Formats: sequence, C-alpha cells, structure tokens
Amino acid sequence: MKTLQQVDVKNKKILMRVDFNVPIENGKVKEEFRLKADTPTIDYLINEGASQIILISHLGRPEGKVVPKYSLMPVAESFQKIIGAKGGIKKTEIDSFPAFEISPKITLLENIRFYPEEEASDPVFVKKLAQLGDIFVFDAFGAAHRESASCTGLAKIMPSFAGFLLLLELEKLNHLLVDPPKPFVLILGGAKIADKLPVMKNLFGKVDTFMVGGAIANTFLASKEISVGKSLIEPELKSEAAIISNMILDDPKKDIFIPQDVVVSKDTSKAKELRDIARNEVKNDDYIVDLGMKTIEMIQPKIAEAGTIFWNGSLGICEVPEFAKGTKLVAEMAIKSKAEKILAGGDTILAVNSAGFLNKFDFVSTGGGAALEFLAGKRLPAVEMLE
Repeated sequence: MKTLQQVDVKNKKILMRVDFNVPIENGKVKEEFRLKADTPTIDYLINEGASQIILISHLGRPEGKVVPKYSLMPVAESFQKIIGAKGGIKKTEIDSFPAFEISPKITLLENIRFYPEEEASDPVFVKKLAQLGDIFVFDAFGAAHRESASCTGLAKIMPSFAGFLLLLELEKLNHLLVDPPKPFVLILGGAKIADKLPVMKNLFGKVDTFMVGGAIANTFLASKEISVGKSLIEPELKSEAAIISNMILDDPKKDIFIPQDVVVSKDTSKAKELRDIARNEVKNDDYIVDLGMKTIEMIQPKIAEAGTIFWNGSLGICEVPEFAKGTKLVAEMAIKSKAEKILAGGDTILAVNSAGFLNKFDFVSTGGGAALEFLAGKRLPAVEMLE
C-alpha cells in the first residue's frame, strides 16, 4: 500500500479525505473521537511542509441537497479547538466549493454529500475536486467501504496515499482475522443484523464465545419462536440467524449468549413500566430495551477470561439512560479483563464514552460499517485503490 513516507509533500497542496461524520446535538459536536483520530496524519503533513491541507468529509445523509442541519460548521469549530488554532472559523470558497478556514493551512470543505455527484461518483465532479490539490491522502477508514467521488474517484486519478489512521485501522483489525489471542469473545449489538451475520460466519473459526444484544438479539429470539412484542426485528433474516446460532451450539468448543432475560418498557423513548423479565414473558405491547441482569451475569466469566474482545453495537437503547445499564455493565466487565479490547461503531463509542470507559479500550475503530465489512471478508473499495 502506498504510504505518506513514499512521497515528498513539501510545498504541495494536499486533498485529504477524512471521516468527520460525528453526532451533532443542538448545533454542537457531541462526540469528538473521530476528529481527534485524524490529527497524527495532519500533524505529519504540516511538519513535512505541506503548503495547504484541504479536508473533505461527509455528515449524515442529506441525499445530494443542501440541508442546514448537516452543515460541517460545528465540526470545523470543534476541530479548530482540538488542533489549538485561534481566530474563529472563517467561511470561504475554494474554486466555488464553500469551505471553512480552520487555520491558515487547514481548510474543511462543506459537506461533500451536499452534491449529488458525490455518491454518484460523477467523473466531471471528480476532476473538479482533483484540481484543488496536488496529492490525495485517504484517511477516512469509516468511509472505506463506499464508492464515491471523494473516496475511490480521487484515488483513481490523483497520486494517492494512505494516511496513518487508515494504516492503524487495517493493522488492528487484520490482527483479529489472523492471530487473535484466545479465548476470543465477539460482542455484537445494534440494530442491523444484516451487517453482523456475515461477521459471525467469517470469524466462526476464530471466535470462542459469541454474545448478541441490542435489536439484533430480537431477530435471534424470534428465530426461536420467542415473542419479542413490538420490538424491532428483521424477519427475512430469522432463518439465517437460526442457522448460525445452531452452528455455534453444535460446536462443543464454542458458546453463544442470546438474552435469557430482557428489560422491557411500554415506550422506547422513556422508561414506562420498566421490568426485567424472562425472555418468554414478553407481552405483545412490550418493547425490549436492554439486556437483563441474569444474561449479564452469565457472560461475565467469559469476558473475565478472554484474550481478545471485539465489540460492535450497543446492547440496549442507550439514548435513554435507563436503557443503557446493560451496555455500561458489560463495558465495566470488559475494561477489567486483561484481554486485548477493540471497540467499533459510532453508537457503541458514544455509549461507552458516556459511561467514561472509552480510554480503557486498547483500540477504538473509527469505522462501524467499514470494520464490519472488513471482518466479514468483504472488499473495501477505497483501500483497494491504494494497493
């Protein structure tokens, strides 16, 4: 893979694709982890004499339209504080592209997804972007699984190199595929079981203990004909979930933990008639909102003896504090373990950081979907372009 050490960046204009797709609340960045992760590459470019660094990122899904709530202005303000630049953010333009001047040498283009040509990988748009710089640096691991103008498009037509964050992500995640310290505990939660099942299959030979929580656990429960009330499931994947769980159960060397008890509420936005009940006691008007205490106690010994823990996806609806208890308790167990601990996924990062444990993990991946696709053995188009 082409790396920055292979190119002279002195007096060069650098186009750098970053992943500043961070949560915004009331016009402020809620979690800055992804912003901080790109600073080593930017510091290197500045120290090596780059004349200008033009950062490119997306935020949310504005679907090719200018949507004010997806403006990168709050991101520019947070990033300016992170790098210690002064003077406030100056709105500017670079060859008709609206942008934010963060420092004399660093500029952030406005949300690249405000342009419909971005996700369409329009070649004319790619050329227009490419004219802004001399060298392209790709450091947006969180967008590496997407084909777009600012990712694969620029890498096709410009001298292109991997940033330090991208290299670190690939190194840490590849370790899970090749030689993870045993026993290996895989914790998966969140909402999209379609993203998680391929990981379970691809890592089947490496993982010793599988734990599922969050909304994806609902589909596993439904596959066993257990009622999940009004909870979210993906019915078209019930049979595949059943096949995978049976594969694990049939292997005497492996364990799978699917919730034995659950916390339910009559409302997903607030605690209403909150109860910790056996999984077969869920009523038709209940929502499953968290793991039950019995399930958490059952997984504790496996986490304590783990050699590797990979975790993606919150284990409850963590936006509501009363529904975040399971995620917090499992995080506490994980940080007490001597295992190599890797965390991935924006919602997971937010939940674990809210509990104050983020800096206790050995590595935190900036890419949720990209990390899952990599661990599922799928191609990452933007990475391929650099190889």
